[in-house]
Amino acid sequence: MVATVAPRLRFHAALGVALLALAAADPASRRAALEKMLAGAIDTAAANEDVEPAQALVAELTRRLHRGAGAAAMPTAPTTPQLSTAPATTPPRTPRTLSAFRKQSTSRWISQLDGARSLLVQVGAFTHGGGSYDPGIKCIQSGWRAMLVEPMPDSFGALQRRYGNVSDRVKLVNAAVCDNCTDHQDLWFVDLTNATGNWGSLDADARCAAHTVSGLREIASLNARHLTKQQYMYKSNAQRCAKCSALLGKKLPKTCMRKVIYKNLRSRPIACSCLREEVPALPAYRALGAVALLLVDAEGHDKEVLSSFPFGAVPVWRVVFEGYHMNRPKYEALTALLHAHGFERVSGGYRAFQVVFHHANSSEAMAPGATRE
Repeated sequence: MVATVAPRLRFHAALGVALLALAAADPASRRAALEKMLAGAIDTAAANEDVEPAQALVAELTRRLHRGAGAAAMPTAPTTPQLSTAPATTPPRTPRTLSAFRKQSTSRWISQLDGARSLLVQVGAFTHGGGSYDPGIKCIQSGWRAMLVEPMPDSFGALQRRYGNVSDRVKLVNAAVCDNCTDHQDLWFVDLTNATGNWGSLDADARCAAHTVSGLREIASLNARHLTKQQYMYKSNAQRCAKCSALLGKKLPKTCMRKVIYKNLRSRPIACSCLREEVPALPAYRALGAVALLLVDAEGHDKEVLSSFPFGAVPVWRVVFEGYHMNRPKYEALTALLHAHGFERVSGGYRAFQVVFHHANSSEAMAPGATRE
């Protein structure tokens, strides 16, 4: 069982087994060793928000402790503390009922609002160049006011070129939303230029990614691991590597991108945007009194971004975020946060690319002829 425990817990497993072996003749020492190992496992589990592997580790070491210990030395039922993802006394939540209007798709919902009286806040706006479905594009096309936050300089430049003529209603912010509203943090990204010196490489030539994988231009994160864990998707791809071979005039193996993220990973300092300070200060928010749509695509950082939003002070009618890169504890914590502020889920769910929540008592500014109920 220990072999299946998450990698960062394996050290604690090995340590615990070794301590137990050394104290095999002394039941009291065995218990002390187990408690010491459990403390480390619990700390590691909390840091990784990964409860199940720690429970597996506890069970394995409890089994080892029983083996070789007499009945008097250890009770049949383990007395070690058990981890839980929620208090046992938590009462079941009664979902609020959403009207048919509030359960509509985001695109149809946007079309029924008065654009001149609606506000969008979007974190991770990228370029608004189309491609993957982005509700923010339709909002601005419909005359909404907006605050667009984008950390990547090239993508931010594209936003400036696109919305320079409507800067009176679209505020652009070149920053990342950081956890603690600090001045700067490191932003990790995949550099598709030759700054890393990997052009010509047989397993990490960034030109192969630039010409065959559009998604790598979009990903940037405050957490380097969020990027490196996606390397498996480029382990082997004969079709993409054949295309790159033709573009470069050079024969490449089908594993031509198996290290394209690892070897081209770079970071740069980026300014931090503080939503709890900046959104209430927006002239558009002061004029309208609510954010109609809060849209977040923060590459695995969505829970932290939404946790920093001042829901208690700023009314929001709809929240859309990316659930695909979120582990279950984070997703459930975020869901609980939104429920606590009056939202109910409309569509999507754990591991979905787009998850939509709507406020049960929303008060949108409706377009002429449209009704809320």
